[in-house]
Amino acid sequence: MTRASQAVRSCSIVLVDDDPLGLAMLQDLVEPLPGTRVTGFTDPAEALGWCAANPADVVITDYSMPGVSGIELIRALRACEGMREIPIMMITASEDREVRYEALELGANDFLGKPIDRLEVKARTLNMLAIRRGQQEAAERAQMLEREVRSATEALHEREHEMILRLA
Repeated sequence: MTRASQAVRSCSIVLVDDDPLGLAMLQDLVEPLPGTRVTGFTDPAEALGWCAANPADVVITDYSMPGVSGIELIRALRACEGMREIPIMMITASEDREVRYEALELGANDFLGKPIDRLEVKARTLNMLAIRRGQQEAAERAQMLEREVRSATEALHEREHEMILRLA
């Protein structure tokens, strides 16, 4: 991705927290980050449905939610096509290492402890966005290289065909 397209393309951040106050606080911290579009959900099932239909670049989810926990949301997101590589950050007040281990095994990339720290939220979110941009740049580079190989292969086939015709 070129610098110009990087500046134009905005990144989609999905926030999931069953507590409307917690969600509003997260939105206030994340929305001012440059080049971001933030979508917040208090219902994890609704967030999952939205993510299945819309491209998300980063997901930040609370751990402890009624119905669908943050762990279950991560599991469901990783099962969705196109969501296997999306950076996911979990917010938790739990000090239980088993919760963190399980989330890591399921595909969480980072954690934030509660109460959240404003600077830490911004820094870690920017890190998740940098990871996502790196993934996108690598994918775009791979596509470009694939096109170049295909073009070179076609040119080689054309030269071989022409050589065979001339020899005949």
